Amino acid sequence: MVGLRGDLPVDELWGSDGGETWSKIGDGPPRTSGDRSAVVFRDRLWIFQTDRIEEPLAWTTEDGIEWTEAPTPPWGPRGDVSLVVHDDRLWLIGGRRSPDGNPNHLVEINDTWVTEDGVTWEHRDWDLNWPSRLYYGVVAWQGRLWLVGGGAGGSGGPYNDVWTSTDGAHWEQFDAEAPWDARFAMSLVIHDDKMFLFAGKEGPEQFFNDVWLLERVEPSLR
Repeated sequence: MVGLRGDLPVDELWGSDGGETWSKIGDGPPRTSGDRSAVVFRDRLWIFQTDRIEEPLAWTTEDGIEWTEAPTPPWGPRGDVSLVVHDDRLWLIGGRRSPDGNPNHLVEINDTWVTEDGVTWEHRDWDLNWPSRLYYGVVAWQGRLWLVGGGAGGSGGPYNDVWTSTDGAHWEQFDAEAPWDARFAMSLVIHDDKMFLFAGKEGPEQFFNDVWLLERVEPSLR
């Protein structure tokens, strides 16, 4: 288990075997002003620096000590992205950017990028029949990508629907109204072949403190 501590002038990477005792592994990659998203892919730790105006950056490491800067990802400036490993590939889903360099003028991006090696990326536009959104939950489960809830963007929300896809481009509705209250900024975790949804927000100062579980899907979706 590893965690990136980002409240210091230099990022620190910490590790733990059981979650109780932690030790410093090394320093993180060079820091810039954007957000950072971390993911384990092909036995390496990858950190992507994302920004709504600036081009993205990427670093990778095998041991948490020696970092290698990867080629600039081709998906361009965007923040608020989701990264997930599915079908032995790394997927970047959605986000938003400023089309004119104004940080207060942001547009949502409805597309997916996928890579087999972290370097060469393939672009896939979404075939959507549902409203775009931000701060949704994304996981890979039972051979599919799952996109849950979201909102807080220019298009409205929040939502409590659930969508699923095998290729990151064509999405089908799994649930139009899930039993949990509409929300965004939730956490999704797969454990013991079950999907857990934790907490989230309904508004800027309206927080949830609950847990929901989905433990099976229809055979037609498997």
